[in-house]
Amino acid sequence: MSFKLTIGKIAIIDIDAYHNEAIISIFPYFDKSSIFKSFLFMFLPYVANMTESHGAIKGETLNKKSLSAMKVPLPPLAEQKRIVARVEEIFRLLDIIDAAQEQYAADAESLKAKLITLGIQGRLTEQLAIDGTAEELYQQIQAEKQRLIKEGRIKREKPLPEISEDEIPFEIPENWKWVRLGLISSQITDGEHKTPRRVSSFCGYYLLSARNVTNDSIKLDNVDFVDEEEYNIISKRCNPKRNDILISCSGSVGRCCVVEDDNKYVMVRSAAMVSLIKVHPKWIMYCIHSNALQKQISYKAKATAQANLFQEPIKSLIVPLPPLAEQKRIAETLERVLGVLG
Repeated sequence: MSFKLTIGKIAIIDIDAYHNEAIISIFPYFDKSSIFKSFLFMFLPYVANMTESHGAIKGETLNKKSLSAMKVPLPPLAEQKRIVARVEEIFRLLDIIDAAQEQYAADAESLKAKLITLGIQGRLTEQLAIDGTAEELYQQIQAEKQRLIKEGRIKREKPLPEISEDEIPFEIPENWKWVRLGLISSQITDGEHKTPRRVSSFCGYYLLSARNVTNDSIKLDNVDFVDEEEYNIISKRCNPKRNDILISCSGSVGRCCVVEDDNKYVMVRSAAMVSLIKVHPKWIMYCIHSNALQKQISYKAKATAQANLFQEPIKSLIVPLPPLAEQKRIAETLERVLGVLG
């Protein structure tokens, strides 16, 4: 009977131990410029694959001489630590995704919804002290809002009600904050209420409605057009620009996307626009995509005779607010993960 040895397995041990000739010990030299132990640990799994192509493995043996001759990358210590932290974060995220995939293997949409929920609850990323707190960000937003009001660029609006404990749908990290959407926005408005004068061919100006707002992007394959004169009239009320958020307000209520181009848009009443202050737009987009916000939207829309979502209910939506750097990390993570799922 013969046995095939497994070559290249590695481990870090923190106890006193002895071993036989089938194991090679590595003792990193530690000073301020030395290799970071965890960085070396993450690099070494590649050694077995690399050594075979270099002829270092003889039969099924990886020896001290061949291992000592291996060239390893040596970034500055601070960079090594950043790499290790990033890899550990990726592995932690993969564990969460694997668990969710196992639970929702037969339902891709439920899997996506679960990942968005984990994201907006702060369970896909690590909270970092260097990011500051959401309260600090909130105060910056309020200061900027007062500046815009003083300059006459936005209007002062009536106060929104305090958030009650009964409204909070889930727990959030300690350095986050629950806020109403209107308090972190410079403008929330719907489109033109009168019937716009449409033109038959495109002359530079799009007229959007709810049907053009999807959860992925603005769809222009079935869109109306207006001329410059009509555009100038409607744009005084609602003029979506890059990084604004659009929400469908009638029919299939609650679809949401971010404006990611510089087209000239105006809208009709069936869609609404949210312009944010110092908040990452895709963070709010994913919040609105979540089951928790969709429940709020559904409740507020059904409060009317027909399923419509109006400006005041949009302003009163409550959303979790992390520090800005964490908003970006979570949004980027969700974008990558959901992109893979398709």
